Amino acid sequence: MDEFVQALSRRDMDTLTKLRVSKTEYVDLIVPGTVPVGKAPRAVSQDPKEFFWNMLDTKSRYFADNLLDNFGGRTYTHRELRLTQPTKEYAWYKAHGEVRMELEGDDAVTYHVSAGWVAEVDGKYKFIGYEFND
Repeated sequence: MDEFVQALSRRDMDTLTKLRVSKTEYVDLIVPGTVPVGKAPRAVSQDPKEFFWNMLDTKSRYFADNLLDNFGGRTYTHRELRLTQPTKEYAWYKAHGEVRMELEGDDAVTYHVSAGWVAEVDGKYKFIGYEFND
């Protein structure tokens, strides 16, 4: 989350993009691995994988633009991180979410940032996509 906040402060879209799953990670890990632990992976053909990736990627890009427009360029003191849902354990990953952050800006204003679900694979974390569903 520190890298996420630093990317916001620097208005760094490249880093925001690197902090979320890539197309390969999404279509080869998230899509087939979103089944209960111990179950076989989902068999999904390439066309639906492409469709779901394009939809997620488009939403995430627009949402990241919005994050930078609304929260970019300030220095923040991290005040609070919470998840709105319990962790979900799937066959190939864990999903933590949705991320909510309360950050104090260098202008002494408290900002509330929503940023989507995070996938955990082998102790490494990446956003699945930038979006929120309140």
